[in-house]
Parts: sequence; C-alpha cells; structure tokens
Amino acid sequence: MLVNRAGRGSKVKLGIATLARENAPSYHLRFRSVLEFLKNKGMISYREMVRTIFGKYKRISFDASTDIIFIARIFDADYLKKIYGYAADNRTPVLFETDDLLLFDRRSDKPAENFEILSTYLAKATGIVTSTQYLADELKKYNSRVFLFPNLLDPAIWNTDNEKKRNNTQKLNICCIGTGIMPENLRLIVPAIEYCNKAYGRDIVFHLWGNQKYIARNIRELNNVKLTEGKVPYTKFAVQLQESSFDMAVVPLNDSHFNRAKSNIKYLEYAISGIPAIFSKVEPYKNLPDGKSCILAENSPEDWRSKIVETIENEEVRSRLSSQAFDDVLRNYMLNETWADMYLSVLKRIHEN
Repeated sequence: MLVNRAGRGSKVKLGIATLARENAPSYHLRFRSVLEFLKNKGMISYREMVRTIFGKYKRISFDASTDIIFIARIFDADYLKKIYGYAADNRTPVLFETDDLLLFDRRSDKPAENFEILSTYLAKATGIVTSTQYLADELKKYNSRVFLFPNLLDPAIWNTDNEKKRNNTQKLNICCIGTGIMPENLRLIVPAIEYCNKAYGRDIVFHLWGNQKYIARNIRELNNVKLTEGKVPYTKFAVQLQESSFDMAVVPLNDSHFNRAKSNIKYLEYAISGIPAIFSKVEPYKNLPDGKSCILAENSPEDWRSKIVETIENEEVRSRLSSQAFDDVLRNYMLNETWADMYLSVLKRIHEN
C-alpha cells in the first residue's frame, strides 16, 4: 500500500550513492525528479556520495551529518560493503531504491550471478522503495520494510499539452522501442511484421528503436522495417518521442520472472505522447483497461498479429485509445506535490526508524 502523507517538519539530509547516469531513464523516473522536487520545496537536502576521479575512478565520500544513505543502481560488492560498513558504524539508516528484480537474470528465470550479494544487502537495508506491487512482494521475501512508490512522469521533462504531431504521409508508422526488440520479445510480433509486409507493403512501417544486435538479419531486410540505433539521454528521448509521427506502438514482453517485476512505464511514455499502444497481457500491463486506453494481446504470435492488424485498420479506435490514455496518465501519473509528499513520508519513516 502507498504510505500516507508526511507531516511537515525538519529537513531530511540525504547522501545519494548511485552509479546511475543522468541519461538513464531510472535516474529521472525513480528518484532524481522527486528528490529534486522535494529539495526545491525545502523539505530535503542531498549531497552526492559518489565522486568521479580523473573521469574514471569512483570514490565514495561520507558525511557525518547525513540522515539517510540512499542507494540506487549500485550492485558492486566492494561499494556496498563500504557503504553498509559506514552506515552500521555510524547508525545511519540505508534506503535501497530499485525498480527491477535484479536478483534474476534479464533473459531467463535463473538467479543472477550476484544473487547472494544483492539479497544479503537488500536484507540489511533499513528499507527498500520500489515501483510495483509484484516487485514489492518479491522483495519482501528478503526485507519486510518495502515501500511502494510508482513510476511517474516529470512535467519538467514531458510536455503535457495534448498536441500530437500529425503524420502527413500515406504511411502508418508503428514503433517498438527498447526492451521490445530483444529476441524473446520480438518473436511475438515478427509474424505480424511479415504479414504486414505482404499485405500493405511499405504503407505500414515498423520502427525498431534500440540495440540492433538483437534483431535477426531476416527482419532487418524486410522492406517495411526501419532501424534506429543508439541510446540518447532520457530527456532527449522524451522530446524525440513526443515530436515523432508514430501512429501506433507495440510493446511485446516475454512472461519471465524478471519481466513480471517491470513497471508500466512504456504505457506512461506512449500515453503522454499521444501514441495508442498494444501491450503484452503480462504482469506490468495486464491490469490496464483493455479496449479503453490501450489494447492487450495474449502472448502468442497469432493474437499479436490479429490485434496489430485490427488496430491498423481502425483509425477511430486509435484516436480513442490515444485520447483516453493521455487523460489517464495526465490525471494519475504525473509528478506533483501530493506524490512528492508521499515520497517524503517514506524518507521520514526511514529517518525515524
């Protein structure tokens, strides 16, 4: 359950230990935006504990005035040992932030190589804050003090005007971005891509945006596939997505232990960009309102092909999905003072532990 609003009081001082870079989505989605919001309101202060020396070497520096050590995206055993050792010696609470089930391999249901290390330090944390109920339940196997705070979009990064760039060509552009183009996910939509190539030719274009090493040669060579390589900073990605002329998006996702713990972030990003989307009917998306603000597809190539073709053929459906999804995300998933107060209450509970 979400925690209640915190009472207003003295400023909480955080020491942030993270190796996440500013161009990473989780840097903004999970902690930096909400912490910056609270800092600007005068409710917290923070300092960076990880310093980069000579552009490469990372050094951790501590400060005795720190109320909470905040760990995000640090998985190295030596770093964790040093941080937790200092915390124990100085009785400083540790808050561990994660939005992934990092205890399991991304591509299979096998435990991750650093399972023992991570599970040990998760158990030692004063508390864990995470993004979904499924992930919270998984992490409670190792630590009973788990706080749920969903991923939110920052209005400082995402434009909240409902003005979608119009596609002025005869082509219909469908995007699949990031995780979706991994082989275990892409296999769900390959038959649909091939069908559309035969049925529509180059009038339907699938834009596969992400690491191209995952895309098989036979897919690369299809006339209706366009590849976009390389990563861009998250703030730039937001601008590019919102200024794109994509008519649809597809989010195929294999049903694995790791993927079940993922959040619905692609729903948020496509919705605020005015792009109607089809999602795999798996844990992160299965509770979205099917047929209202999105389309859900069973994890079979046959159902994916059917849902893609049906959505291509119905412009009215695409328009309705786009409008309702935008309204849903604007109303429920944008960072604001109410959400920030909820996060502050987590920090205060950790501080008062």
